[in-house]
Amino acid sequence: MTHDLRAFAALSLEELTALVGGEEVAPVRPWRVVAVPADPTAEPSEEEAEEAMEAAADDALAAGLPVVVLAADLPAGVLRGDAAPVTLRQAASFHLGDDVALGEPEAVGAPWELSWYATTEAAVVQDLLRAAPEPHPEG
Repeated sequence: MTHDLRAFAALSLEELTALVGGEEVAPVRPWRVVAVPADPTAEPSEEEAEEAMEAAADDALAAGLPVVVLAADLPAGVLRGDAAPVTLRQAASFHLGDDVALGEPEAVGAPWELSWYATTEAAVVQDLLRAAPEPHPEG
């Protein structure tokens, strides 16, 4: 029996728009895959999932993007960093940095406090991302 893996990737506005529009999207930034427990019925630890989500948030920041992280369930064969395509149906949730959720780019960065949005709120996430201020360059 094949189990899905929870993975996280930073999304651009273009990628999110395509996803919301029903397209299959392979995020440009790498998937951060949560380690698979030895017991296939066990869930990954909360700490491992948080580390993967934060790594994806770091990827967005490093790319100069507003922080929008997609959590998705990918087939078990996907390896760390693979450009695996995903549909909105595979999406589990969205996680937004304060730059997007609150319109506060100066509040972005580690330690991460990301706001959770359900996939049913994808259009809301898209509107928030469109309205997000330009990220401040690092340094």
